[in-house]
Amino acid sequence: MESSLFVLYLFFLARVYTSAFDEITCSPPVAKENIIVDGLPDNDDLLRYGHQLQFTCKSGFKLVGQKDVTCGENGVWNHPSPICEANKDCVAPPYVEFADITTLQKSHYSSGESVKYMCQNLYTLSGQSYKTCTHGMWSGLMKCLKPCIVNIEDMDARNIQQYYGKKRKMFTAHEDRIIFKCQYRRQPKSYPSEFNQLCNDGFMKLPSCQ
Repeated sequence: MESSLFVLYLFFLARVYTSAFDEITCSPPVAKENIIVDGLPDNDDLLRYGHQLQFTCKSGFKLVGQKDVTCGENGVWNHPSPICEANKDCVAPPYVEFADITTLQKSHYSSGESVKYMCQNLYTLSGQSYKTCTHGMWSGLMKCLKPCIVNIEDMDARNIQQYYGKKRKMFTAHEDRIIFKCQYRRQPKSYPSEFNQLCNDGFMKLPSCQ
């Protein structure tokens, strides 16, 4: 008997709790330009506690704010209604030193469009190979790191030459190495480790012999 009364009591509380929340309603969002709202009733039904709305934008616009809102227990939506802002186009992509654009170039780009860059021969890419139009601004960090050039005159001034092959003007990419040696009958002036040099964005420290 007592258990039956307890069940009835719980049922009564649930009905009261449900009825209380059934009385909670939220005002429909104010209509805004270029925004699409899903979840609004087809008739004049109330938007009750727990009701959800989803927002999207028309083509050419981006959503600013939460895309989903829920009617809360105080009769207020849990987030402000979002807005739709026009996507801003970008003008021609920016110049990147020692790089060429490999995609078709245009005078204007829509937000979200990208262009691809390629570093010129012997230059090394650092960062991203793409820049993307983002609401009127180009984003994407990239740089083409310079190769090192070692002239015969520079080597003769230090009495050195490359370790392999005949003495010649040399080009080497960023982070590549060149091994040097003393010219005939010359003695090292630099430490042995300095005869193996790394190219660092166009700079290479040359060893010396005497």
